[in-house]
Amino acid sequence: MGTRDLGARRDAAATIKKAALSLFSDVGYEAASMRQIAAAVGNQPASLYNHYPSKEEILWAICEEAMLTLITRGQEAAASSPDPVEQLRAFVRQHIRFHIDHREEARVINQQMTRLGRERYRQVTAMRDDYERSLRRILRRGARRGRFHVPDYRMASYAILAIGMHVSVWYRPDGPSPASAVVRHHEQLALQLAGTR
Repeated sequence: MGTRDLGARRDAAATIKKAALSLFSDVGYEAASMRQIAAAVGNQPASLYNHYPSKEEILWAICEEAMLTLITRGQEAAASSPDPVEQLRAFVRQHIRFHIDHREEARVINQQMTRLGRERYRQVTAMRDDYERSLRRILRRGARRGRFHVPDYRMASYAILAIGMHVSVWYRPDGPSPASAVVRHHEQLALQLAGTR
């Protein structure tokens, strides 16, 4: 298969994934059918199987890409400064920006990942746990240096992440608060939850 053919296949797979993402976000994974996804991209249902062997594989592709993006950005935030306070700000900033800029992906991974089969679900929860641990490491680092006062790192990390995850539900680009203000507000909330000194 030539380079052009490979590129065309990648483009087709990306188009299918984008259509499925919209459907999964709007009506849910269970309600969305391969026929509906095919109709959204102007193909016959059978042609989708040339790119994804099942609807679950499309969901997995969406979840995997989203989680890898979050993990990478979380690692970059942790490496962005020697100061744990600035690390926390950077982590929360990227977390909120993801949930603003990728609302559909965020809604799907937060609400639909339980529809994955056992092995895929195990993999995506392992990635989610890795992401959570990167935040807890920042909190512990800050506490050791006397910058944070966190009685329970796990609970604090859950609270920070959950507040951010919910942004994908309520935020609207045409709403009363611009994205920059939402990000700044959540940075301050995270610092309060971390007991910043």
